[in-house]
Amino acid sequence: MRAPALGALLVLVATTAAAAPSWWRVAQDRSEVWILGVPAVTPRGMVWDQQVVRQRLHGANELIVAPRARGGLRALGGLIGTAGALRSPTPMEDGLAAPLRRRLVTIRMSLGKDAGHYAGWKPTVAGALLQGDFLKANDLKVGEIEASVRKLAHDAGVREAPAGAYDSGPMIAAAGALGPAGQSACLASQLQSVEAGAGSMRATAQAWSRGVVKATAVNPVDQACLAAFPMIKVMSERNVDEESHAIALALAHPGHSVAVFDLVTLTLAGGVLDHLRGRRLVVTGPQP
Repeated sequence: MRAPALGALLVLVATTAAAAPSWWRVAQDRSEVWILGVPAVTPRGMVWDQQVVRQRLHGANELIVAPRARGGLRALGGLIGTAGALRSPTPMEDGLAAPLRRRLVTIRMSLGKDAGHYAGWKPTVAGALLQGDFLKANDLKVGEIEASVRKLAHDAGVREAPAGAYDSGPMIAAAGALGPAGQSACLASQLQSVEAGAGSMRATAQAWSRGVVKATAVNPVDQACLAAFPMIKVMSERNVDEESHAIALALAHPGHSVAVFDLVTLTLAGGVLDHLRGRRLVVTGPQP
């Protein structure tokens, strides 16, 4: 599970040169790492200028990517073992306060889903499923830009280096253990991201492709979910630590590397860029 979608957008910079994504550069001695922050959600098949990505991957030591979930039968068994905790013993909507239930019903009806579609799940899981249905209905996709960069690296013969690894079982168990108030708080955050609309998501993605970098400020609705579900913060902070550490390790080797991270994780206060600066590394950008 990813951190909940966050609210108000804070424009950091708008570049007016080439219509291509912006980058950050971290350098030390004879080494440098070029970091591309990418939006999580983009229109399916969005066209964007990949020329600079190809150029920077040429001769790169490695492509650093976000931590990956551990796989294998043991991980699968853990997920199966915790899945029951995510089921709702009663119809999910019956336990929601009236205002929250009305918001959920409005969205699911707009997607052509009846009450039974999400009834057997706890609110946080229902919210995640609803978000997925919303993205699919609006031809939006999660992770497509990162996947494109990873393919370009593979085609260029550049080694992929995950910044770390994690088990998703504890996060799933924590989601199942949330009480009614926490479940409602996180559902409210999930609904808010859908209520922002597909048009806003498309506009943000298109702006990114032109070099306009937008970070996301945490609003009170999201803060309420984070307060109720501290495992999200713990996991997010660990990912930030591992990503900044991977950049620092890459700088120990001559030459250059490329990194591709989620734009929010990269730019949010306390994110990867702040951690790199905290290591007394010089960060420049955003720049073409």
